Amino acid sequence: MNLGRFSIALVVTSMFHLSFCCWSSFSFGLPARSGDDPVLARQLFYNNSSFDVISDANAIASDKIALREDQLASWANYSSYLAGINGIFIDVNGLTNNVTLADFEFRIGNDDSPDQWPLAPNPSLQIVAGAGINGSSRIKLIWPDGSIVKKWLQVRLRANSNTRLPQDDIFYFGNAPGETGNSPDNAIVNVADVSNTRNNQTGFGSANITNRFDYNRDGFVRLDDISIARENQSGFTPLKLVKPLTQKALSAGLGRGVNFGNMLEAPNEGDWGLFVQEIFFDKVVAAGMNHIRLPVSWTNHAGLTAPYTINESFFQRVDWCVAQARLRGLKIIINVHHYDELNNNPAAEWNRALAIWGQIANRYRNEPNTVFFEILNEPHGAFNANPAQWNLFMADALTVIRATNPTRKVLVGPTFWNSIGSLGTFFPPKDPNLILSVHYYDPFAFTHQGATWVNPTPPVGTPWYGTRIGFADKWQSWSWNTTTTAADDGLRVTYTAGWAGLRFHATSTVSGSDKLVFTTTGAANLRIWLINSNGTDSTAVVRQTGAGTNTYTINLSEFGNVPVIQDVVFQNSSPNPSPLFTLNNLRLCGINANFKLIDTAAESLKNSFRIAAKFSLDNGLPLHVGEFGSYGLADLPSRVRWTSTVRGVCEQLNINWAYWELAAGFGFYDPANNTFRTELLQALNPNFVN
Repeated sequence: MNLGRFSIALVVTSMFHLSFCCWSSFSFGLPARSGDDPVLARQLFYNNSSFDVISDANAIASDKIALREDQLASWANYSSYLAGINGIFIDVNGLTNNVTLADFEFRIGNDDSPDQWPLAPNPSLQIVAGAGINGSSRIKLIWPDGSIVKKWLQVRLRANSNTRLPQDDIFYFGNAPGETGNSPDNAIVNVADVSNTRNNQTGFGSANITNRFDYNRDGFVRLDDISIARENQSGFTPLKLVKPLTQKALSAGLGRGVNFGNMLEAPNEGDWGLFVQEIFFDKVVAAGMNHIRLPVSWTNHAGLTAPYTINESFFQRVDWCVAQARLRGLKIIINVHHYDELNNNPAAEWNRALAIWGQIANRYRNEPNTVFFEILNEPHGAFNANPAQWNLFMADALTVIRATNPTRKVLVGPTFWNSIGSLGTFFPPKDPNLILSVHYYDPFAFTHQGATWVNPTPPVGTPWYGTRIGFADKWQSWSWNTTTTAADDGLRVTYTAGWAGLRFHATSTVSGSDKLVFTTTGAANLRIWLINSNGTDSTAVVRQTGAGTNTYTINLSEFGNVPVIQDVVFQNSSPNPSPLFTLNNLRLCGINANFKLIDTAAESLKNSFRIAAKFSLDNGLPLHVGEFGSYGLADLPSRVRWTSTVRGVCEQLNINWAYWELAAGFGFYDPANNTFRTELLQALNPNFVN
C-alpha cells in the first residue's frame, strides 16, 4: 500500500475490485510408502463384486494405485467398474479408535482444481485394528453402488489428534465404466473400447480381478460387458486425466505476516513518522506472526546515472533489518517500493531498475532461504496501460536476480496495484521459485475512508457488514440517477429521476445462461435489457412488479440473441422519480451456469480470493496476499469484522498473507503507548492473548 504523498483518483480505484472467471491444469501414481509415512496403503476395492464374497480384501484392485498431488493421472489410477468407486481401504499406523467421518473430507470432480470440487456423499466407515499392512489399522470406506461414477474422488484424511498424521493425507481414484485403458493420452470410452471388449470375451473361462474388460466384475467378459461399454461412451465429457493440485500443496511457506509500512518506504526513514525499531521485531513475534514484509524505497537512495550505486549506509540499514528478523526466526521479504519513475516511464528507467536489483541480489546472495525478494510493489501507471511491458520487465529483473540467487523465492504480482482483477493479463516467467502476490483493499470506500493521500478522499462513516447485500464481486455499478444501499434484506434501489438506470457491468463477460431471475419487494416500473460483449443493446422487456415480495423469471430468448452478456440494465420506465424498492436473488442462470449479480459482502470478498486461488492453482504458483488492511478512521467493529473475514478466507484457502501494516494508520500496534490494538490483532490471530 502506498502511504506516502501520492494521489490516485477513485475513478481508477475500481480496478482494485475487478474479477474474472478463469477457474485449470497430476504422473503415474506412487505406491504405498512405508518408513516415516504413517499411511502404509491406499487401495481401491470392488465392493459387491464376485470377488468379495468371502472378504472385501479379496476384491482389492491390485492393478490400481492412488493418484497423489501434482501427478498426472493414468490408467493405473482409475477403474472401469460399472458400480463406480464404492470401496477404499486406508492402512494407517498409530491410528486411534476415535476416528470418525468428521476426520475426513470427500470431494468429486473432473478437473485439475479439487479445492473447487463439490463435496462427495459420505461413505460408511469401519476401522479394524491390526487388519492393515504390518499390523496397522485398516480404515474401510464403502459408498452405495453408482454414487461415484465417471468422476474423480478426492479423499482427505485430516491431520489431527485422532489420526496422528503430521499433515493431511490426500489421494484420488477415478472411474470410467467401459474404458479399456487403450490410450495413454485419455480416458475416452468410444467404439474402440466396445470393439476391444467384443474381441476379448472369455467365453466359459473366468476373468481375474485385473481384467480390463470385465466392467461388472462378475468374473467373466461377456455380452453384458459389451453393452456396458456401448452404453457408457463418453462423448464430449470423458473422464479427464487430471493433475490435481490443492492450495495447501502450494503454500508460499511464509505463514502470517505484517508489513513494516511508513518506515523504509518513505523518501527518507522518519519522513512519515516512523523509524524501524528493534522492539518492532519483538512485537511481531509477540503477535504470533511468522514473517515481515519490508517495503523499501531504493530509488531514493540510488544514483541517477550508471552504475546507479545504492548508498552504503542505507544498504547497512536494510542489512540490520534482515539480521534482526533472522535473530528472531522471522522470514523477511525485501521489496522495491514506491518506484514512481519506473511506473511512469518504464523504458527510461529500465536499466536503472535492473541495476538496482543487481545490487540487491548480489548483496543478499548468501542469505538463507528465509529471505525473500519481491520485484516491484503494486505495478501501475504505464504498466496498467501496457501489461505486456510489465511482463517483460518482470522477466528481465528475474534474470538479473537469478544470476546470483538461482533458487531464492521471488514474489511477483499483476498490474493495477497487484489487483486480483488484473490476473488475466499477468504472465510471469516460467520459474519454479516464484510466488504470486496480490493485494486486497475492497471495498475501497470502506478500507480507505478518511485517507488524505487518496484524491478524492473517501468520506468517513462507511461501515462494513458481511451480511449486507450489494453488487457481487464480478459486477460494477454503472448506474445513473440511481441510489443503491446494501442491506441485509437485499439491494435497496431508489430512482432519483425519470428514466434512471440501475446498470450492472460485468468485469468479464457472461455466457451459458438462459434465464434472468430476480426477486423484488415493492412496486416498480422496470424496463430491463441486456448489453452484449460488443456494446449492442438487446430487446427491452418491461415488467411491473407487485407491491409485495415477488420472484420473476425472464427467459433470455425474450431479449433476443445475446449469447455473451456484458451488462444487465434495470431502468425506471417512468418519466418520474420512483420510490424505493428492494432487489434480491438477482442471477443469470442456466443448466451449467449460475452468475450472481448481487451477493453478501462476505461472499463477494470470498469470491475474489477464490479467483486468486484458482489462478494460483492453474499456474502452479504459491499465493501470498502481500497487503490487506483498513485505515484507522473506519469504526473499529467494522475493521475487526472485515479483517477477520479476510484472514479467515485466506486461511481456509491456505493462502499466506501479510497485513498492512504494523505501527501507522492501519496498524495493530500503537508505538506511542507501546500497546497492541487487541481486538484488531485478534482478528488476525484469534489465539492472541494480551
